[in-house]
Amino acid sequence: MLRRERAMGTLARALAGLVDARLIALGKGLGAAVLSNVWALATLAVTLIALQQPVSFAHPGAFLVGYVVLIASGSAIGLLIGSVFVVTRYGAQVSAFLTFPVILLGGMLIPSNLFPPPLSWLSALISLRWLQEFLVTSAVGSPNYLALEVAVRLTVAYAVGGIWLFGRIAQKARRDGSLDLY
Repeated sequence: MLRRERAMGTLARALAGLVDARLIALGKGLGAAVLSNVWALATLAVTLIALQQPVSFAHPGAFLVGYVVLIASGSAIGLLIGSVFVVTRYGAQVSAFLTFPVILLGGMLIPSNLFPPPLSWLSALISLRWLQEFLVTSAVGSPNYLALEVAVRLTVAYAVGGIWLFGRIAQKARRDGSLDLY
C-alpha cells in the first residue's frame, strides 16, 4: 500500500486529502521560491565578499518589501502557469511560449520605456516590470510606491486566477474520478 501511495504523486494526494489542494500547491511553490532565493542570495553574498564589493541601498526597508513581493508574485504566477500544465498535454510548450515574452516585456532585456506603444500595455500587465522599477528606485533613490502598488495588484490577480483555475481542475478531477485531465 505504501508503494502505491508514493506512485500517486503530490497532486493525487492533495486532491484526495482533507486540506485544500490549492493551499498545498501555493505552499509548495512559495517554499521552492524561498529555497531558491536563499541559495541565490548566499551565492551573491559569497561572490561579493570574494570580490570585496560593498553593497548599499538608499532605502533597504523598501527594497526588502519589494523583494518579498517579488517572491510572492513569482509564486502566484507559478500557481497560475502550473495549473495550465495540468490541463494540457503541451505544458512544456506553453511554458516556453510564455517565458520569453514575460522576460522580454518584463523589462529584463530591454528597458520598458523603450517599448513602442503597442507593447507598452502588454508590459504593464507583467508584475516583473513594476517590481524591477520599484527595486531599482529603492536601491538608488526614492522608491516608486506606485510601481509597488501595481505589482501587488497584479500579484493578487495572478493568485486569484491561479487559485480559481486550480479549483476548477480539482472539481473536474473529483467529478470525473480521474487525474487524466487533458
